Amino acid sequence: MPMRRHAPFIIFPDDPSHEELLQSWTLSDHDRVEVLRCRGEANRRRFAVQLCTLRAYGRFLPEATPAPVAITNYLARQLDLPLVLFGELPSRLATETEQLQRIREYLGWQPFDDSARVRLTTWLTQRATDDLLPSELIARAEEREQGDLSPTQENQRYARHRDHLRGMWRDISLYRA
Repeated sequence: MPMRRHAPFIIFPDDPSHEELLQSWTLSDHDRVEVLRCRGEANRRRFAVQLCTLRAYGRFLPEATPAPVAITNYLARQLDLPLVLFGELPSRLATETEQLQRIREYLGWQPFDDSARVRLTTWLTQRATDDLLPSELIARAEEREQGDLSPTQENQRYARHRDHLRGMWRDISLYRA
C-alpha cells in the first residue's frame, strides 16, 4: 500500500465534545498574548483557529475554509471576543500569509525539507535496532520533535508528520528483514 504524505483535507468534528475542545482548542496564556497582537476581532479569531489547527492536525486550515462555528466561538470566549453565527474566511490573503508565518515562528516549526528528512531517517535507523514497536518508535520521534532534542539540536524542530514516520518505520522494518 503506498504511503500518503498528506491527507487531502482536515476533518473537524461536527459537534466537538467538551473534552475535544479542551484538548485541542484551549489557548495558553502565551497563546493569548500572541493572538492579541493581531489587529481586528476577525483576524484574532482566525489566528487562534490556525494556531490550534496546526497543533492538532499538523497543517493549516486552507485559506478558503472556515472553521466550525463551535470551535471558533470556543476560542473567541477565551479571548473575550464577540461570538460569530457563521464561519469566517480571511479578509486578505496577505494578512493570512503573514499570520501563518508568525504561527510557524511562534511554535518553532521548520519546513520538513530534504535535510530534515535525512536527519530523521538517520535518527530512526539508529533506533530501529532497539527492538521497539512501531508505535513506541513513533512516540519517541514525536517527543524528540516536540523539544526532547539533544543539546546540539535543541533549536531544531521538525514538522510533525505521523504518516511520514509510519512510512519510514515500514521502510526500516523492510531493511531489517
